[in-house]
Amino acid sequence: MPRQYVTALAGALLAEPGAGLVGVYLHGSAVLGGYIASRSDVDVLAVIAEPTDVRVQMRMRDRLISTARQWPTIGLEMSVITAATAANLGDCPYELHVVVDGDEVRAVLGAGQDGDLDLILYAEVCRRHGLAVYGPPAGQGKAPWCSSARSRSVSVRIIGFDTQMITEAVPDSPTLVYLAEALTPHLVATATVC
Repeated sequence: MPRQYVTALAGALLAEPGAGLVGVYLHGSAVLGGYIASRSDVDVLAVIAEPTDVRVQMRMRDRLISTARQWPTIGLEMSVITAATAANLGDCPYELHVVVDGDEVRAVLGAGQDGDLDLILYAEVCRRHGLAVYGPPAGQGKAPWCSSARSRSVSVRIIGFDTQMITEAVPDSPTLVYLAEALTPHLVATATVC
């Protein structure tokens, strides 16, 4: 996976004056292991300073899609959240979700949407293993992620999958093995995340 691809996505957000970019973090199989160029997408979580209005969200969407299409063989799943959401996930509001997979493009503006509980997992992977393409390194105190010391209780409904089912479905996936054996038992056992 070309680093220049993710760097270009960060550049697209930096070019949007209303975004107030704090950091861009690579997560998922690219940092956990198991990334396969021929079938894996690139998972990215971007953090901006403040909530944006619909016009800024639309411009960010257009810039990210245009940039992603310059690499037509690389799929993208990207979310944009605020620093406040990164620090305290709450109901997991987001500013923007973008998925680009070949000719298929899906984008959801966050304005007026319910939160996305998938962000709990994405933020935790970024906090523990994320690769900062722009902004402070994920493991440092200046990174936007909440610390494990500031965890809160979360409804167990976020655990919507069966660990055994995952490991049986894709037994050779280091990413899924990591999620099944490391993250999921922690969340199930303690029911706490940031």
